[in-house]
Amino acid sequence: MKKAEDFRKAFGPADAGFRTVMQKTIEGLKAEEEKKKAARDFRRFRVPALAAAMAVVLIVGIAVRGGFHGLINRPDEIAPNDIQYTAQPIETTLAQGTEQNGTATAAPDENETDHALIQRVVDFAERWNSREERTDEDLDEMLKLCSAEWKEKAGNAREALDEILGDTICAGFGDGNEISGSAGDPVRTLTCENILLAVGNKTYDKFRMEFDLCLGKDGLRYINPESIRRTMPQISTDPQDIINDKLEETWPGITKELVPVNLSCEKQGVRMELISAVVNRFEVYYVWSLQDLEGDRVNSASSNKISEIYNYETYSAQDTVDLLYEEAEHKYTYGTKRMYDQALPTDDDVFMMGMEDMPVRHRVTADMVPYLKEYGKTEKGIELTSPLDTYCWYGQDVEEDKTWKVLDYTHPLDIALDEDITLTGIGWIGDELHAQIHFTGNRGMISERGYEGIRFETWLGDYGIRTDEEGEYTGYELAMLAWDDTGDGLPDWVEYVMTGTPEDADRTLFEVELETFESFVEDTWKIEVPFGLLRQDAENSGETEYEENGLRYALNADGTATVLPGADNKQMDEIVIPAGVNNSYRVTEIGEGAFEDCTELKSITMPDHLTHIGNRAFRGCTALKSVTMPGSLFSIGESAFEGCTDLTDILFREENDSGFINIGRKAFSGCNSLISVWLPKNITCGEAVFADCENLDSVILPYMATGVTENMFSGCVNLTSVSMADGMTYIGKGAFSGCRKLHEMVIPEKMMYIAEEAFKGCESLDSLVIPETTWGIEDRAFEGCTGIKTITVQTKELEIGEDVWKGCDGKNINVMVDDETKSLADWYKEAREKTEET
Repeated sequence: MKKAEDFRKAFGPADAGFRTVMQKTIEGLKAEEEKKKAARDFRRFRVPALAAAMAVVLIVGIAVRGGFHGLINRPDEIAPNDIQYTAQPIETTLAQGTEQNGTATAAPDENETDHALIQRVVDFAERWNSREERTDEDLDEMLKLCSAEWKEKAGNAREALDEILGDTICAGFGDGNEISGSAGDPVRTLTCENILLAVGNKTYDKFRMEFDLCLGKDGLRYINPESIRRTMPQISTDPQDIINDKLEETWPGITKELVPVNLSCEKQGVRMELISAVVNRFEVYYVWSLQDLEGDRVNSASSNKISEIYNYETYSAQDTVDLLYEEAEHKYTYGTKRMYDQALPTDDDVFMMGMEDMPVRHRVTADMVPYLKEYGKTEKGIELTSPLDTYCWYGQDVEEDKTWKVLDYTHPLDIALDEDITLTGIGWIGDELHAQIHFTGNRGMISERGYEGIRFETWLGDYGIRTDEEGEYTGYELAMLAWDDTGDGLPDWVEYVMTGTPEDADRTLFEVELETFESFVEDTWKIEVPFGLLRQDAENSGETEYEENGLRYALNADGTATVLPGADNKQMDEIVIPAGVNNSYRVTEIGEGAFEDCTELKSITMPDHLTHIGNRAFRGCTALKSVTMPGSLFSIGESAFEGCTDLTDILFREENDSGFINIGRKAFSGCNSLISVWLPKNITCGEAVFADCENLDSVILPYMATGVTENMFSGCVNLTSVSMADGMTYIGKGAFSGCRKLHEMVIPEKMMYIAEEAFKGCESLDSLVIPETTWGIEDRAFEGCTGIKTITVQTKELEIGEDVWKGCDGKNINVMVDDETKSLADWYKEAREKTEET
């Protein structure tokens, strides 16, 4: 108590004025404490909701900043009406409660922090489903967070709360959450900006919502549901604002770079216009439109399916987004990004773009739920005896050789969905929900240029059945079956199959979208654009050099910067490449040989918008341990990391922003410390990318259109397993040659071609399955694969080269063909004879 005694001697008894001063001091200390804590406390919360593809909305995760953790309450208190101040340690005073209606309430503790208040609203919102999905349990849990005063006033609080919430889903919060007032205030208001709400089938992400939080007698804050206020900020209907918003959402910052162009081409009443564009060395962004000046051949079904704009220069990747459809104008506006392997030409060259043949489409959307409720019944089904003309798998656990049963199409419902399109059946077969659609009339479209296609495309829209204990949607489409009963080679029937039983009928979401080809507008539209019109010069533009923090840069005319080789680079052991230099230049490229043979370099940090790593950029960096590739990366040059003998980790983002990555020849060759490799989707590789990585043990390859390239893993002597994505069709020359420990190799089912010496020297391979799609195996493809014991041949037509199994014991290796077992020597002799005959 010595501190208290010293306090009295210094200040004397406390009067009302002193208490006012102390109250302000306490509030100031609280605010300061909360500010300090907020800087340290960050917590991410995600609110579960229905996935957009399965139900109404995709829930957006939220991130909120927390704050003041609170102080421990102590038993000593100040009597409410005692004007004499009893000195106490300041932290005890901070913990005191306040008066509410003349009655002392418990002191606000950690639950009074911004973090905790937001969390209570988040807990409330977590149960805020649409009325169709909201349960009594959801409402009961939400009522626990509502104020006692409101519940007493409401009477039947559950029904009152259900009425207030209506059919709106509170899905998630964005940035900008603010709380009014301070601890001890009877009511504080939480304002949430950019909240995600779903109303009916539509989702809105710019709502503003307010919650009044009342201080309860237990010191906690409770929601007054009647105070919940929802407001939608004014959204511009100006077409240019809508286009700019979508562009910024897709490619942040691009609207500031685009240069107006306004060039057009018009034929047969269809106008194609290049509105704006910009060139950034390896990239071209442009906004363009198609408009039907005479009718509705450009319509809402045209969405990015009319035709791709093409460039007569070689490009490596393209991403096109729909920006705006103006129904009254019959006009669609698109945004396109193209990326190139090499820097684009000078201002004297011309950028060519154009379009050939415009297929006209029509779209119809059909909600299957009313039909399911009225006509849906359980049926035995009939086997699909006609061969499938097309089929499409969506479930991961469906056997490809499954015998499908379909609804009996000999007794159709015959409900018209659109012209020449009828719903012929809907119901359950076992634990599957089926919907059957029949197409009639002429469905073949052939243009003078030889284009041939099916008149319709079709897919499931929203679907799903809520079945699990936590209320999540678990239903999914298994397959889309299509068959032909007229013999014209075009499907007449399509049947959707998804999981579900009659018990799930009330909770099923089932919508089908169908598109039909109506006609073609056959012509060619072209626009020639000088590159000089598409460049936006930056301050101090021109091919100049600049130096900053020991690194040299080339400042390019398009406002980007390229890291250059420099003498100082050799002495650096840690490098952080900045996002920009010289005020206005974005660093987008690490130039050729920039850090070649920098043997002291141990770590490199690259900016988020880096797009290119040049040839030999890090070759011979023998101390480099790990590399994280930016999401914007588009290309890695030849020998970029060749000979980085200490490199143990190459980290790619699962989804790269550029949409595509090209890895050049020998990019990681000789990286002897690499143990495993995972590559992202949408990637192409040059030759020998991972050649001679002697300690590489396992590899996971995504689908690559180029297949496994020549010598891609040759000399990887410790490689034991390779996983290749379905759809891979090609294994290049020497791709796995010298991988003597490779014993696990499943050749994908759609593999078509295995080049010469592809598996030469893979002596640990013990079995092999050649899929039915494989039509060619070249010379010495499996030379020296002495460990092979069995080979299963599923293909019926195979062109096979010379000495394919050279060095293998042909008499003691069994080959299984059509359930018959032969020796490799006998089978190979027969296969060679057939090959020579053809």
